[in-house]
Amino acid sequence: MAKKEEAPEIEGSVLDYNLEEVPELAPVDDGEYIVEIRGTPRVNAGNTNGNDWKILNCVLTLPEEPAALNVFYSVWLPVDADDIKTRNEKLDKYRKFLNAFGVDTSRPVNLVEMQGLRAYAILGRGKDNRDGSIVNEVRQFIRPA
Repeated sequence: MAKKEEAPEIEGSVLDYNLEEVPELAPVDDGEYIVEIRGTPRVNAGNTNGNDWKILNCVLTLPEEPAALNVFYSVWLPVDADDIKTRNEKLDKYRKFLNAFGVDTSRPVNLVEMQGLRAYAILGRGKDNRDGSIVNEVRQFIRPA
């Protein structure tokens, strides 16, 4: 059997990290934490079973908790088919989200400018809808951090 030649090492092709020291990321205990918007929040829209929908999604990190899982947060946005009550409920939740991060709501919101903003939030534990794992959920936003 011929001896297999070692592949030449190409710069950047070998990654050498000590993964034994990396903590297993996990949800934090219920309580008040500083959360930070990671990246730019995204608006997704679509139609399911004849119903239009529009949703603002963002990833929140816990900057003071290096072993914490990120928190995924969504705000349903109004669509033309919403009645006034549903529209007001959606806009109220959206306003509370913006106020918690200190966003000026007297003008249109530029989502790019929201990157890195911080707020205090009360987090609790819940189950991920996709795989049933335990994740943190925002119970309430409090105020800008």
